[in-house]
Formats: sequence, C-alpha cells, structure tokens
Amino acid sequence: METSLTIFHNLKTIVTQIFSSLKLKDRDYPKGRKPILTNTEAVTCVILKQRQNIATKKSLWEIVEAPLSYNRFVVALNRTTTYLARIITAILQWLGQDARLLKFTDSTDVPVCLNKNGKSHRTMEGLAAWSKTGKGWFYGLKLHLTSDVSGKVLALKLTTDVAHGGASEHEKVSHRVGDRPRSFADAGRDSLSGPKIALRFRHFLPPFDRWLPDPLSRVHRRPLA
Repeated sequence: METSLTIFHNLKTIVTQIFSSLKLKDRDYPKGRKPILTNTEAVTCVILKQRQNIATKKSLWEIVEAPLSYNRFVVALNRTTTYLARIITAILQWLGQDARLLKFTDSTDVPVCLNKNGKSHRTMEGLAAWSKTGKGWFYGLKLHLTSDVSGKVLALKLTTDVAHGGASEHEKVSHRVGDRPRSFADAGRDSLSGPKIALRFRHFLPPFDRWLPDPLSRVHRRPLA
C-alpha cells in the first residue's frame, strides 16, 4: 500500500520493528501472491486511526487510500486482533519490569453504541451487555485497568461484570502486577481492605486527604509495618 502520509510511515517503521522482535508473521500465508494489505500495514492503520482520532473505518480507508475495496479493508483490520493482543501483552510485560511500588486499579465504561440501539446491536453481540455505573445504564463492556503511581499501564481486562464495579475482576487484575497490599482501589471494588490500604499509604499521597471520608481523614497516621 502506497501513501504519502509521514505519520503512517513513521508508525509503520515502529510496527515493523515490533513484528520483528516478537517474530510475528507479516503474511499469514508465506507462499503464493503477496496480499495487498500486509499484517504490518493493517496494524499500522489501526494504530493510525486511534492515534489521529479518526472517527470511522470509512474515513480511515479514504485517508490512507488503500488499494482494495472497503469491505476487504475492514476484514483485514479485523484480522489484526491477534497481533494487537500479542503486542499489548509484550508492552505491558516490559512496563511491569520497573513498575513503582504503589499501584492503582479502577474501571470505566466502554459503550459500544447508544442506549436506544442496544437491543438491536449486532457487532458486539455475545460480548457486550447492559451495565450500570454512576453515570447511568449503558450497553457495552467495562475496562479494568491497573497502573503504577507514575502512570504506567501494567494490566488491563475487558469484562461485562456489573456487580460492585467488578470486584472479582479487580482481584484478578491486581494479582497480575504484584503484591495485593500495594494496590489501591475504590470502595466498590475493595470494600473491606480498600480503606485500610489507603490509610496505610496515605502519608505518601497528601491528595488522598480530600478523597477520604471525614472520619478517616482524622485517623492518626501510622508508619509502615
């Protein structure tokens, strides 16, 4: 695929290096005619769409001027799921090697369509579900994400859990990144040990004073055991 976009070529160079490091195949079938859109180019297109906040795949197809039909272009992008999962896993493992001591876990809603279209939605059927947050009902998934105090993303998971913000999923994500007592979560995710953990570390994080309830904010600060 030929394109004069500088950002596309820069991203493609990075993606090519990642494919080489992880020993991923640029072509699903080594023999035969070379595909019009290789795996490297397809992954680059997906990253370009998110990087430049391109609204739709149709707009992306028009911008990169892919030399294939729109339907085949979408099929090629959908095939990148496996490669993107491998790349994200490798990046998370690399970031986790020098993660900071304190870690934070929270979840956010990921709607896949408008509420009025939830009953007739077909694209994410079987994966998405109706869930409720403080903002109201939505049809989609929940993203559980853990990061350290410096902002490095260490683990993530998509679920449809609607009970208490996905407490069980929080446990699974937290255990991937280190010791349980070093992970922070909100009350919906960790109603028993969350406040205790917050109190234990709160002298490291002064901004927590305005997040804790008044009775907790007056608790004597104790040194770490």
